[in-house]
Amino acid sequence: MNIFFQIFQLICLVAFFFSLSQLFTEKKWFRRFIIALGLVLAGFQLSSVLIGNSLIDYKYYQQFSFSIIFEMAGFYWKEAIILILGFFVPLLLLFKLSAFIQSRKLISKWKTVGLSLVFGGLMFLNNGIIPNLKEITDVHFASSKNRKATLEAIGLEKYVSKEEIEASAGKNIVFIALESVEYGYFQENLAHLVPNLERLANDYHLIKMEESKGSDNTISALYTYFTGIPMFFKKHGNNVFSNATEVHLNSVPHVLEKAGYKQLYLLGNADFAGMKNMFELMGIDDVKSEKNYDKKYSTYYWGLHDKDLFYLAEKELTRLLKKDQPFAFYCSTISTHHPNGVLDARIANSFPPQKSDLELMVSAVDDQVGQIVDFLKKKNALNNTVFYILPDHLLMGNSARVLNDFDYNRSLYLISNADTSIYRSKDSLFQIDIPSLLLAGAEVKHNASFLADFVEEDKSSFILDKRSEFVQLNEAFIDFLEPKENEAKSASEKPPKKPNKVFVESLAWSEEKKGESIIYIGDEEIKATRGMNLLTYENGKHQHKVFDTYENPAQVDSLYNTLSQLLKENAYFICMVHNSTGDEIKKQAEKFRNLGFIKMSKLGNRQAYVASSNYGIISEARENPKIKHHFPIEPFQSNNTVDEIYERCHDPKRFIAHAGGMIDYRTYTNCLEAMNLAYENGFKLFELDILKTSDDRYVCAHDWEGWKRKAGYEGTVPVDLATFLKYKIHGKYTPMDLDGLNKWFAQRPDAVLVTDKLNEPIPFIKQFEFQDRLMMELFSFDAIKDAQSVGLKDCILSEDLVQYLGKEPAIKLKEMGIEYLAVSQNTIRNRFEFYKKIHDAGIKTFAFHVNNPQLRDEAYICRELMDACYGLYADKWQIP
Repeated sequence: MNIFFQIFQLICLVAFFFSLSQLFTEKKWFRRFIIALGLVLAGFQLSSVLIGNSLIDYKYYQQFSFSIIFEMAGFYWKEAIILILGFFVPLLLLFKLSAFIQSRKLISKWKTVGLSLVFGGLMFLNNGIIPNLKEITDVHFASSKNRKATLEAIGLEKYVSKEEIEASAGKNIVFIALESVEYGYFQENLAHLVPNLERLANDYHLIKMEESKGSDNTISALYTYFTGIPMFFKKHGNNVFSNATEVHLNSVPHVLEKAGYKQLYLLGNADFAGMKNMFELMGIDDVKSEKNYDKKYSTYYWGLHDKDLFYLAEKELTRLLKKDQPFAFYCSTISTHHPNGVLDARIANSFPPQKSDLELMVSAVDDQVGQIVDFLKKKNALNNTVFYILPDHLLMGNSARVLNDFDYNRSLYLISNADTSIYRSKDSLFQIDIPSLLLAGAEVKHNASFLADFVEEDKSSFILDKRSEFVQLNEAFIDFLEPKENEAKSASEKPPKKPNKVFVESLAWSEEKKGESIIYIGDEEIKATRGMNLLTYENGKHQHKVFDTYENPAQVDSLYNTLSQLLKENAYFICMVHNSTGDEIKKQAEKFRNLGFIKMSKLGNRQAYVASSNYGIISEARENPKIKHHFPIEPFQSNNTVDEIYERCHDPKRFIAHAGGMIDYRTYTNCLEAMNLAYENGFKLFELDILKTSDDRYVCAHDWEGWKRKAGYEGTVPVDLATFLKYKIHGKYTPMDLDGLNKWFAQRPDAVLVTDKLNEPIPFIKQFEFQDRLMMELFSFDAIKDAQSVGLKDCILSEDLVQYLGKEPAIKLKEMGIEYLAVSQNTIRNRFEFYKKIHDAGIKTFAFHVNNPQLRDEAYICRELMDACYGLYADKWQIP
């Protein structure tokens, strides 16, 4: 915005309040109060002009908070002095002018009213003070809507949410966000500052890009680059993600997570504005900054200097390139921050002197970016790695010297070695275009859709017109901690204590909810403290010990040694995190993974975590922001020896690959690839959901509506066989029909098919070629009789029919020639003695509903329910 217009608006604001004050001729103190109020408001407006290069608007509203002021104080001390002087000097002058006017009676009340109306009206000019304030009120008072309604309001009815994303890997990705290094530096008069960026632009591709509202500061730009949605929220203070618990919007990191990418974000200060939490909620594995590295690396009030950031980036990229896994490496710089950069004295003599520290640091960052790309080229990585170099936003404020050399029409840009031809024909690239471009350039196959895919009109106007709708969308698709009504929780608000249970609630640290985790051992409450809280059971009592790995990283070794010993002793113990363990455990991830603590090995700063173990078999859960679970106060005592427990845990006859088994963390695929993977992992029994097509052919799918969603089919169901086979599951997995099953089982003579959903057995039995390797779960006694009438021996009785078996269910089952039951693990747990009696009588019960809740997983059933059941339907279970 033109600086002269901004100054004009500030003059109008002060003049409005001054003229208004003159109406109160008899109240000197009140006149002075109104004048002071006007100057305070003008001071806020001036701070926005100096720092953000605009009058107060949504960007200012979003960023302003006292915590941000303290964090950013190092950048703006000069501006702070200007603001202070800009308040007291005019205040005294206006007080004297007011007294002079009143003593001489120079202006009548009617003229004063007229002047107030004139100056007030001038603030309504386009882009003036009042329209900008309206922008804030539109956002702040936007009503809440559910997810479906918010999508419809923006025209995103076909939007794919995070939970529906399917993806397969393409090339590696290196994403570098440059703080405020905008397109203006490519101008002829400034090109000497960026020779490496010029070289990369010439060698590869350069596309200009426009900045948009809602994406014009660091965190909002990164939010848009990843989600494709402008970052409009009611919440201000730039702390939107400090108390967020889950992001349901699809995003680039979510897509890459589903595609199996290792993801790392490196930046100077990960905690600023809740960026670490935002990145982690989007699915980025590691978010690293100054706290994750040796203290020898130079730090400033912001965190890592860019010189150290790029040195560490090269180290991290070297490590990632050695791994047999696709990766996405992201980093953000800081040294070119307005108004005058973050000067690193170590590089001052390494580059030619410039007109300002900011321009010197632009030269330094340009050199560092060039070295990173040259490093990738030297490693021969560019054939399978795409890089994206772009600014986060335009250089803010009005005080940076270099602004005098920029053209008036300023813009952003993107430099990449990816094939960006799809965008080169467009008049301009927008920040909301970036997610699709990132994935397309890396050749990642996915079903995700982004806002830009649905907007055909001018995108800048569309974003401005839909501000309120974007607020509704963002807040509907992000879960937040509930605000505390009181600082202290009363005892009545806590969960009830149970004398025969251990209750734990792991609460991760957040700025908004600094509550306490909970530990109850029967009627006794134990105080949880920061770090890994360990409950061990010794001599009939629980002992509580804490490993504060956040404060003392050396305690990681002590934790590891303690857990190793407990597992050797097959002891009963419970682990729970309160507040945070830091990122220290991840630094020794392989050690903990080898112990069997898979999720603990990935445990990061400010994450909730609970685990339990008995007989050396571990169950784990890792979430944000909290996890709660009940455990028995005394360890489960099996009738079997430890050796017998391990033997049944490793017996493939006891494990049925549920819906073909899990693949790429997906369940219910019923696909060829899942079956192949499960067979490789040792499964011999394969449960598949069987449906009939419209032309009466058997196919594998849990239900038709679910198949439509997974296959991306938009027509009516059921479909015919040809249509079913035409569509890949999640865009990548091979669907199975009866012919496919016959071929698959013919090649694996030790595999057994277990059917679900099918209750008319005779036609299927006649068409499946391996009746001696067929087990069918059936849902009526008549269906069982039909199956037995054609010679099927292995029928599985569904849980709903158990109630009709009378007082001696085992005897009745044997009389009917039924050897197997399928029963929910929740039912078995609640009626343990009932099903144990059936089990002891020789009836083989398979438990389903595994991982519901998540700590009642395959491991839990193996160690605590197999005295009452024979086996389970497992999503995953590595059988040696």
